[in-house]
Amino acid sequence: MEESQSSLPPAVDLASLEPDAFAAVCQHLHHRDVVALASSAAGLRHAVASNDTLWSGLYSRQFPEPWQRLTQPLPQPPPQQQQQPHGKLVTATVGGWRDAFLRTHTACQQLRSSAPACRQWTTDSTPVHLASIHGSGTHRLTLAAQGSTVELRSAPSAGRQAGDRSIQCYGHTARVSAAAVIELAGAVRRVGIATASHDQTIRLWAATADPESYHPLPLTLLTPLRTLRGHGEAVTCLQLISGSTGAHEVSAGVTIAATGSKDRTVRLWGLAPLLPSPVQKPQVAILRGHGGPVTCLAVSGGCEPWADGGGWDGSAAASSASPAAATVQLLSGSLDGRVKSWDPWTASCIGTAKCAAQVTALQAVAANPTLQPHTMLASSGSGVQLLDSRLMRGVAAVAFPAGRSEQVHSCAQWGWDLAVGSSGGARLFDMRVLTGSGDGGSSSSSSSGTLRERLRLNVDARPVTSIHVDRWKVLTATDRYGEVPLRAWCVSSGDCLAELESCLPAAAPGLGNASPGQPVEGADGSGGQLQLETGNSEQEEEGLQAEVSPSTHQPSQEHYRAGWGGVTALACRGALLATGNSDGTVCERDYSRGGFSELDGGRAAGDAAAESSQLAGKFWRYNVLEP
Repeated sequence: MEESQSSLPPAVDLASLEPDAFAAVCQHLHHRDVVALASSAAGLRHAVASNDTLWSGLYSRQFPEPWQRLTQPLPQPPPQQQQQPHGKLVTATVGGWRDAFLRTHTACQQLRSSAPACRQWTTDSTPVHLASIHGSGTHRLTLAAQGSTVELRSAPSAGRQAGDRSIQCYGHTARVSAAAVIELAGAVRRVGIATASHDQTIRLWAATADPESYHPLPLTLLTPLRTLRGHGEAVTCLQLISGSTGAHEVSAGVTIAATGSKDRTVRLWGLAPLLPSPVQKPQVAILRGHGGPVTCLAVSGGCEPWADGGGWDGSAAASSASPAAATVQLLSGSLDGRVKSWDPWTASCIGTAKCAAQVTALQAVAANPTLQPHTMLASSGSGVQLLDSRLMRGVAAVAFPAGRSEQVHSCAQWGWDLAVGSSGGARLFDMRVLTGSGDGGSSSSSSSGTLRERLRLNVDARPVTSIHVDRWKVLTATDRYGEVPLRAWCVSSGDCLAELESCLPAAAPGLGNASPGQPVEGADGSGGQLQLETGNSEQEEEGLQAEVSPSTHQPSQEHYRAGWGGVTALACRGALLATGNSDGTVCERDYSRGGFSELDGGRAAGDAAAESSQLAGKFWRYNVLEP
C-alpha cells in the first residue's frame, strides 16, 4: 500500500498551473462551472479571469458560429491584426476573450442574436393559452395547451432524421386551465404530466422522454393513467407541493397536488401512480373557507411534508417541533378579495389577508434572498400587492398615476425588479424604494407604502397582456392583432432591444423551389403555416394598415398577416423563448448560439452584409425546410 501511494504524482495547486495547462484542465467545463470554480478561492479567481486561452475555449464551445466568424481568415488582413501559424486570423477584441464572452453572452440573453434557431408548429387553430419550458439542453420539453389538448415537444436535434417528437394528451372534454410536468425517477427518463380542466377533473399522464426513443415514435398519443374527481365546478388552478416521506424518497420531490376550483374549495390529491405516495385514497383533504371562486395557488416557505409519525398516512398530525414542517404554507387567492394561508399537512387555515380587489394571480418572489421565502405577489385587476405570508398582511403595493384607472393583466418579478403589464402599457418598479401610501391613486390602504416606478416602457396603445423580467431583459407581449406584438427591453435603461413577430416571417430568402403562394412546411411537417408573400409588399402593408382598425382583435381572413397575430402565452428561460399565438401556432426561438454582426471586427461593411445575407439564407433553409 505504501509503495502504491509513493508512486502517485504529487498534488498540484490549480492556481500554480501555467495558463495553457489550466485551460486544458477546464476544457470540458461549462461556463457556470468555471464561474463557480473562480468564486471558490482568490487565487483561482485571478487564474480564471486572466486566462485568455480558457475563455477562448469557452467561447468556441458556447458560441460556435460567432467563433467561426471571428477566427476565419480575411483576404487582406489589416496591419494591426496578427496572422497565426495555422492560417486563421484572430480578430483583436477589446479586453480579450473574457470580455468578448461576457458581451456575447449578454447579447444572447437579451435576444439580440442575428440568427436564432427557430421552429414552430400548429396542432389546430385554437388559440394557445398555456406555454412553458421544462428542462434544458437535449432534455428540454416545451409544453403548450390549446383548448382541451396538451402537447409537449422535445428539443430539436440536428442528428435526428425524424421530426421533433410530439407527446399529446387527449381526454379532457373542456378547456385545460393548468398543467405541470414532473420528472420521474428511473433508468429511462420519464415525465409525468398533471392537468386540471374546466371539466371538473384532474388527470395524470406519463410518457417516456428519452431522446433515443424519438426515432420510431415521432408522435405519442397519451391516455390518462388516472382521473381525479371531486370538484363540483371548473378547476381553475393547480399547484405541486414537493417533499419526501420517510421510506418514500422521490428524486423529483413532488408528492401531492393542490387544486382550486370555482366551487370555492381547495383540494389536496395524492399523485399515485405517478409517484410513490403514503395516501391510500386519491383525495386527501378539502380546504374550505373562501367566499368566492378560487383563482390561484402558490407555495411559500420550505416543503417538508409528513414528518416522522404524522400527516396523511393515518397517524397523528405532524409534529410542531419540526421547523421545516412548520414553515410549509399553501396560499390560495379568490375572487372574494382574500388570500388564505394553509398548512397542507394538517389541513388547517393559518391566516387570511384581505386585498383591495379580487385576487387573480399569486406568485412567490424569485431571485431575492432578502425577501425569500416568505413574500408573495398578489395580483388583482386594479393593482399588485406585496404580501408577507408570515403575518398575512400587505407590505407594499403598486401605485398607478392618480386619476388613471388601469387594468392589470400580468406581472413578473426578478430580484428587486417588479414588472407590471396593464391596459396602459408596461412599468418597472423598484421593490427597494417605498413611498407614502397616499402618493398613488390605486394603492391599498392595508399596505405600508407604495413601490416607486423606475421605468415606463414606451409600448404602443395596445395593452400588455403577458410580461417577463429577468436579470437582462423585460419581455412585453399583447394578445391584440397588429404589428410587432412582442418586444424585448433592457432592464436597466428601458431601451428597446428587439421587436419580434408572433411567428416566423412569411417570406424568406433562399427557400429553394418554393413558389409564391405555396405553403411552406413548419418544424412538424404539418404545412400551411408559412406562406410566401406575393405582389408589392409595401402596397399590401399600407392597405392592410388602412383597412384594419388597431382596436380589432382579429382581422378578416383575406387581410390576415402571419406574424401579426396576438401572443396569448409567453414563456422564457434565459435565451430560449416560446410563444403561443392567437392563430394556434407555437413558435420557439433559441438565441443562445446565434451570430452577431457587431462581432465582425475589421471586416469590411460589404463583406459583412454579403455574409449576413448568406447566413440568412442558410438559416431559412435549415429551420423552415429542413428541421
